[in-house]
Amino acid sequence: MPEAYALVSTDDPNYAEPLSPAKVFRKGKPDGYSQPLPFLYTVSLKLPAPLKEGATYTIRFAGVNTSKETVAYVHKPHEARSLAVHAIQTGYRPDDPYKRAYLSFWSGVDKDGNSGSCTPDVDAFELVDAAGKTVFTGKAELAKKAGKEEQISIHEKLDYTKAAVRRLDFSSFNTPGEYRVFVPGIGLSGPFRIAADVWEKPFKAAMQGILAQRQGIDLGPPACAAGSGATARTAGHGSQSVVKTLG
Repeated sequence: MPEAYALVSTDDPNYAEPLSPAKVFRKGKPDGYSQPLPFLYTVSLKLPAPLKEGATYTIRFAGVNTSKETVAYVHKPHEARSLAVHAIQTGYRPDDPYKRAYLSFWSGVDKDGNSGSCTPDVDAFELVDAAGKTVFTGKAELAKKAGKEEQISIHEKLDYTKAAVRRLDFSSFNTPGEYRVFVPGIGLSGPFRIAADVWEKPFKAAMQGILAQRQGIDLGPPACAAGSGATARTAGHGSQSVVKTLG
């Protein structure tokens, strides 16, 4: 219920008086393996007005089962990792034909079960280096409208994201280094590299995983050495082993 939450701030005139969110959404996912299965829930508040950068807000909980009655929040999108800004964490090569991130966020469902697409309607984005300096600016382009279905396989056509998706293309930028994608007013992506060797580590990890699953050979150093993430062991069965299926 929106009435269970309120925001107030002495730094932002829009929230000088406590305001409740316009809508409240919730989504959950399994968070462990015990029984009964534990769930981690995310509650999203659709606010009546944008937040002011640098301002401090107090979020009040009325009748909500939380450990605290209030929580302080400082809106610093230049420093905050946003779940709505998606970039490939493996990274990009300088000569990759496409270097793209995406802006998209599904809030979950409201109390009536209606899905909430909260992808912000933004026009621009920035690429910032490890020091926080803007090194590239680009235009955010609408890649998918909220509610639009996609044909990913021949078997089904669904709205997989349940939210609008905006494409953040920086393909023309090819300077090696560590970067984040920044969307003004929203926040940052996770860090990633632009470098010629970004696929080397994932490739080695994949190949080691395939090797470590072998049962018919001895596994040992260097690929399965201590600290490699794979267990050294002798062959589980010889090349002459035969598995018979009895009918």
